[in-house]
Amino acid sequence: MISQHLVQSIGWTLIHSLWQGLGVYILLKVGTRLTSRADLRYGMGVAALGLMVACSIATLLILNIKSTSEGFNIVIDGTTTGTSSQPFVLIVLSWIDTNIIWLLRFWMLGLVAGLLRIAAGLWYINRLRRNANAVQGEWLELVNNLSASLNITRVVIMAEAAIASPMVVGFVKPMILFPVGLVSGLTYRTSRDYTCS
Repeated sequence: MISQHLVQSIGWTLIHSLWQGLGVYILLKVGTRLTSRADLRYGMGVAALGLMVACSIATLLILNIKSTSEGFNIVIDGTTTGTSSQPFVLIVLSWIDTNIIWLLRFWMLGLVAGLLRIAAGLWYINRLRRNANAVQGEWLELVNNLSASLNITRVVIMAEAAIASPMVVGFVKPMILFPVGLVSGLTYRTSRDYTCS
């Protein structure tokens, strides 16, 4: 059973993550405008994601320590003399603190829905990979030549699948998928243009 202190700590961590995320996003936008190198932009994006996680963990730890040692009191002293005399912001904060459990419940629902969506996407991609028909001959040679020219060391497979448009799936085992029948109707040059783009 999760204690009330931990519930409040997690709830307020989620709320604080809103302004923290905004701050990290602004820093990322400023940083990416200072460089045009794709690798640096990618590194900044990864660092921004890591910073968001670090901020949330630090916030949770700080709030949890304060809530267990001092009691969770987000409203400053002297605000219990009557609701009409309280500033609007403190009224809102007090209401959020009282109903923080509902924030956690909706967040959990969103988390479960997001995980289900990711799982459905992974299942769909795995089904495409299992049912795909690998192409051979000059197309395989084309993929190998392009991989070598781009310094790609992983084995890239080219195949046909029941899709509407070409796509690339997988990172550890990348696969270029074409709609069924499209490869047979393409010339070697046109297919090379597809895969290069």
